[in-house]
Amino acid sequence: MTTRWDRIEEIFAAAADLPDGERGGFVAGACGDDAGLRAEVEALLAADRRPRAVLDDDGALVAARVAALRVDPAAIAIDRTICDDTLLSGSGGSPRGGDGGRAAAASLPILSLAEGDAVDAGAGVDRGDVDGARAGAAAAPATADGPDLAVRGTLGEGGMGQVLLAWQRSVGREVAIKTVARDGPAALARALVAEARIAGGLEHPVIPPIHALGRAADGRPLLVMKRIEGTSWAALLADPAHPAWTAVEAAGGDRLAAHVRILGRVADAAHFAHGRGYLHRDLKPDNVMIGGDGEVYLVDWGIALPLVEAAAGAELRGTPQYMAPEMVDGRPLDARSDVFLLGATLHRVLTGAPRHAGATLAEVLVQARHPRPVAYPAAVPAELAALARDATAADPAARPPSARAFRDRLDRFLRHGAAAAVAASALARADELERRLAGTIDPGDPALQRLATEARFGLVEARRLWPDGPAIARGLARAHRLAVRLELRRGNAAAARALLDDGADAAGAGAPDVGPADADADADAVAALRGEVEALERDVVARAARERELSRLAYDLSPEVALRALLLALLLGLGVMVVGLVVATRAGALGRATTQVSGGYVVVGAGLLGIVGAIVLGFWRALSANALARRQVVVAIVTAVLILAERAIAWRDGASYAACATQEYVVIGLAATVTAIFAARIWLVVAAIAGACALLLQLWPGRVMIISQAGLALFAVTLALGAWRAGRRRSQQLDALATDHREDRADLP
Repeated sequence: MTTRWDRIEEIFAAAADLPDGERGGFVAGACGDDAGLRAEVEALLAADRRPRAVLDDDGALVAARVAALRVDPAAIAIDRTICDDTLLSGSGGSPRGGDGGRAAAASLPILSLAEGDAVDAGAGVDRGDVDGARAGAAAAPATADGPDLAVRGTLGEGGMGQVLLAWQRSVGREVAIKTVARDGPAALARALVAEARIAGGLEHPVIPPIHALGRAADGRPLLVMKRIEGTSWAALLADPAHPAWTAVEAAGGDRLAAHVRILGRVADAAHFAHGRGYLHRDLKPDNVMIGGDGEVYLVDWGIALPLVEAAAGAELRGTPQYMAPEMVDGRPLDARSDVFLLGATLHRVLTGAPRHAGATLAEVLVQARHPRPVAYPAAVPAELAALARDATAADPAARPPSARAFRDRLDRFLRHGAAAAVAASALARADELERRLAGTIDPGDPALQRLATEARFGLVEARRLWPDGPAIARGLARAHRLAVRLELRRGNAAAARALLDDGADAAGAGAPDVGPADADADADAVAALRGEVEALERDVVARAARERELSRLAYDLSPEVALRALLLALLLGLGVMVVGLVVATRAGALGRATTQVSGGYVVVGAGLLGIVGAIVLGFWRALSANALARRQVVVAIVTAVLILAERAIAWRDGASYAACATQEYVVIGLAATVTAIFAARIWLVVAAIAGACALLLQLWPGRVMIISQAGLALFAVTLALGAWRAGRRRSQQLDALATDHREDRADLP
């Protein structure tokens, strides 16, 4: 592809070989209507240098490029856009006397426009005018023969152009109308039409929409666009106390993050335009508007250029303080030229100064042609400093390849900023946990568990947002080790082991910020903790074995578990009482102390013992729940056998019922005393009752049946009360165990 500078070199080389008198005519014919091309060739001829030599001579090149503008360099502000409007305004001659762009707009449709006195040059718009315009929408509806656009004032005015505030009555809204002076030059009108067609084809949230393109009744072009109520980004950068900061800061974060978000939106719009085949060429804070709700708009597409045209090089256009080197040289432009402008804007955000400095236009352009890497202060985030340097590299190949790539790096910085904030908070919790673990702690304190959990999960989230973030990997490893230490202090071996095994992976071995020495120190710390965890695990196993043995012993000797044995004793007592009552009644022994024991009394007792024995054998597992219960059952059976034997002896010897009953109560008392020694103290009450009954029978043998039955009734009541109390205590113990189990589960991490 033949670039502009290739064409300049070709014409210059041919003209340089001609006599001085023939050069002017040759150059005029070769350049045709391209006045800029002709001016640059003539500047080179005047310097009498070959193009490649000139390209290596900053002063000559800059002089040639500026000379091509055909304007006094002193009239060009280094912080303002070099465009047709500024060039025509500063050309030294009167820019007036043109046709106001009528020829350029001749093919456009006529827009109905009512202009009032407020359109006078310099007339501003106050809030009352705007409110009045809005209020008048209903009072002055659009009609078939009435103008749709009613001008209310002037929003801005340049050398030969105006931006008007108007009310569009058909839809009831404010709009901005961009136009040229009535006697402005045709070139400016052509530029306005080109701007409208470029911006009109770019439908993007950050690019103000074009509502209409037409011409006024007098033939001037009219560009109707969205009216933006807000302030320029440049104003925010210049004034930290600007009221618009309220809306901008509503998105959260600090002001640097707010600027980065704004720049990211601008980069989005630039990338979108590149995808549609256009280059903005004038990206800078002055061309970014911030709306009342914090919305961002990239404005002023007046020098935008199709990429196919930019690829051949272009005339000197743009803002000198932000220009890319190829914009100064006239070399081919592409999307990376706008990337340079984004980087220069980022430089302005980071330093408060333009990328290229100088007292004169020539000085600024020379610096723009050879931008040097900037050493940013330590206070500037390293990521943004690197991006600003990369984006403003002199070689386009060294810059981010696209505006999207530039935006992606801004997004990473924002994510990293959020990650750094999360990590800082998590590390503060880790510090607090370490401080508290260094002293005496309450292992059950829930605040310690919260600190450990928040430190770990905060750093996990920070690592997700910024995998290579400095200090995050080591901080996460440290947080895991602290959590292990906490569980060791709490004696929770299982949780300590789980955290230890998870910690090595979660810490991210091999992270960029972990050097060999740090890795060795971390490995030693983990090894030490592993030894502590293994020691605790061995202790837990041994303690569990001891607890199981103690639990078994406690269970075997628990009176509460022996409840069934008490019930059996109650059953035997009631059975003996009933049988004794029946036999005594049949024998007619009621009230007769000398009545001898009958053989039927012995037989019935033997049958009752057999039945009880069968019951015991059938329900042995239920009746022998623990060792104590088994002992009580054995004692009860032995006691019954002894009583039966005593009855048999009494029958053989012809003893009376009174004597037999006395011996039976002595046997019961002795058995109850023995049982009370290794079982429940309730048996002492039974022994006391038995002793009292034996004593009463000695004193009043004639009352044998009454005393015997009263004694057995007291046995039954005593044993029933003991069984009830044992059952109640057992229920309370089970409830306490269940509560402890729930609390233990709640304490698990």
